[in-house]
Amino acid sequence: MPPTKRGIVFATLLLGFELQRRDPRHVGVNLVQPEDDPVALSDYTLQMHMIQYLRSAYPSAHVTLHAGEIVPGLVPALDLQSHIRQAVEIAGAERIGHGVDVVSETNAGQLLAVMARARTSISLLRTAPALLSRPWEASAKRVTFSTASTPPSRNPSNLDDVSQPGRDLSWRRVARRVSGSKEISARPGPPA
Repeated sequence: MPPTKRGIVFATLLLGFELQRRDPRHVGVNLVQPEDDPVALSDYTLQMHMIQYLRSAYPSAHVTLHAGEIVPGLVPALDLQSHIRQAVEIAGAERIGHGVDVVSETNAGQLLAVMARARTSISLLRTAPALLSRPWEASAKRVTFSTASTPPSRNPSNLDDVSQPGRDLSWRRVARRVSGSKEISARPGPPA
């Protein structure tokens, strides 16, 4: 019998957790997939529970998740209400990549307070407005993150943030940004 997509996702997560335990070059686990993919949408909660289970088996593991990269019109409204919350509260993510739809989450203010208490960082990208259907919303969402005191970070996996025309592309500048993100993303211990 061939492996199922769910089995492949679990095996891949298990490999990531095991690599992190055995090799110090691996500093965290992340699911990388389009959040609006039909399988990602239908299995999102299950995938968060997979990570929760693996975190219990690997308590010193670090988890960063891309969550909230979806916007109205891209997915059904129901999918906008809980992806960030599930990443934080079920999977125990220490860092959220993007999170541009946080204002669509159920009880968004309470969620941001939980994230601030747990010191869950949020990646803030200058390119985030491109993910939104209405670019002017980006500044409002950034203000929401700031007023909630969630620690911001730069996303080292997406250098679009530093690779805009006219930007200083020096190695030193890119390394500083990546280093800062690694410090936040791989701080000791699971979130509080």
